[in-house]
Amino acid sequence: MHTTRGVTAQFCLVDESDFTPSAVKFDLVFPLLTIDEAVTLLISSQSDKQSSENDEFEHVADVTGETIFSYKRFALVCDACQIAGVRSADACPHMQHIRPEHQSARKLAQLEQLYKTRKDAFVRENLGLDESSHETWFEPDLVDHFFRTNNRIRINNEFYSTIYVAIDPCGGKKDPKKEGKSEYVMWSALPKHDDFLVLTGLDALQVSGKHDYAPHIIAHLKKVRTLGDGTRRARIIIEFENNSNMDASWLDDELKRAGITNYEWFGAKELKMGVGTDNAVKRNMAVLTRRMMQTGKIFIADESQFFTTMTKDWKGHPITAEDNLRKCREQLGRYKQIVEVGNDPTKPATITFSGKENGQQDDVAVALQLLCYHTKAHRDSLGAASAYGISTTSTNVRSLNTTHKP
Repeated sequence: MHTTRGVTAQFCLVDESDFTPSAVKFDLVFPLLTIDEAVTLLISSQSDKQSSENDEFEHVADVTGETIFSYKRFALVCDACQIAGVRSADACPHMQHIRPEHQSARKLAQLEQLYKTRKDAFVRENLGLDESSHETWFEPDLVDHFFRTNNRIRINNEFYSTIYVAIDPCGGKKDPKKEGKSEYVMWSALPKHDDFLVLTGLDALQVSGKHDYAPHIIAHLKKVRTLGDGTRRARIIIEFENNSNMDASWLDDELKRAGITNYEWFGAKELKMGVGTDNAVKRNMAVLTRRMMQTGKIFIADESQFFTTMTKDWKGHPITAEDNLRKCREQLGRYKQIVEVGNDPTKPATITFSGKENGQQDDVAVALQLLCYHTKAHRDSLGAASAYGISTTSTNVRSLNTTHKP
């Protein structure tokens, strides 16, 4: 059959739709949706692509804003156990009610032996998990599109109530004259409407200590306020990563001395200021950032507006904001989800995310994910709509207001 013209159907089922050519869907399946009472059901096991075609249809909405497809995922390991690293249906007691009768523990154990050299394919095909092993997390086409010049947005003089900045500090005193050391990274962004961001600036610099990058943070905060009349009085939300026991209270003192006003620390807890990133949060950071890129929820400001406060790199070479963006592009391009499945199927797999290869760093890519995730967490804390399907309520964070009248 090459067309459904003249066919009246009330129900259409497409099995293994993720492996079905797009032409079949658009030429044969979707025309049936013109019938008022017609129902189309697309079902599929997970393909080995990072983003399936079915994912694209998840976000398609009609003129009223209602999504056309109701999208559900089923796996033999629940979300909580996945985050905990479980990769065995027997080790997850929460999804036994949907486990097919033919998938006995004995049969799964036999299959795992057949998949010995392809553990990633085993968890994808037999457990329904969207996992890949040592594969690039951000697809090359997605990265290319994100950095495309004609995909950038000009910041107008509209009013912005909030500016978001994410800071990934250098963890300690390191020699800035050596390759491969951690960097201080700072991103800034403006929220457009309720559900997407425009990146406005990026600093990335190898430094010997925290007081070397404090001037850059101050300069960055002052610069982002001058992007237009609409940003001059915006409140700055600072997302400072404090995993390395880098309490941000020292920076708060620096900002006050520099006359920076109208800002707050997101994630302040007890006497510490900043946000933490455990393994579960890192996974959600990666998932959310990729989803924002896939659905057009994050953009880079126009070339004439995107900025850096840096003029030279650690070698003394001139550097521009576009140079920093190229660094980000390279790091996103090699950023991977690494799934290590042991020989014992009852033991949890180890899942990590990294862009570190051959001594190269991933600080800029990680800081971008930090910005996306904790910006959404802040908006969720204010009651903003959860637009991306990633829960941030488990972060258990609050904001510490530092109110100074401008």
